[in-house]
Amino acid sequence: MTSASVSYYAARFHLTNPPFETEDGPVAAGTLGLSVSRNVADGIHEDIDVTNHSPSSVRFNLEIALRSDFADLFEVKTRRFVRRGRITTEWNEVGGQLKTSYANRDFNRHLVYRLARTTSRAAYANGRISFDVALKPGEQSHSCCEYVLVGGARAR
Repeated sequence: MTSASVSYYAARFHLTNPPFETEDGPVAAGTLGLSVSRNVADGIHEDIDVTNHSPSSVRFNLEIALRSDFADLFEVKTRRFVRRGRITTEWNEVGGQLKTSYANRDFNRHLVYRLARTTSRAAYANGRISFDVALKPGEQSHSCCEYVLVGGARAR
């Protein structure tokens, strides 16, 4: 629907759904609102809100695909990417945390995607974090997520 720069360090996106099928039946277009608010400071903080604007309850999976490439600045500028090192991913279900690590010789970096608070149960499979969302009419689901960037002993 819309997006905006709230300030130089923040952005907000407002979206709505196309029609889609669920186990419980179809969900009509435009009945769900998705708002994503993102702040960048010493890391990235993201709030994901889904609101049910329909007159009936809905139940569905909201999936977030997360990928990390750890490309260096020169590769990004030239758009010539060479795969080096090794990337691994670990999901900690109890802590609600996805850790992607990159190692190339003595160079190590990590990206940690942490679910700080969420009203929906989350799981990780096939490169996606999946939230089980169940909303009554007018109800809202909220997830508070953090991207933690780790380089050596420094975490942002």
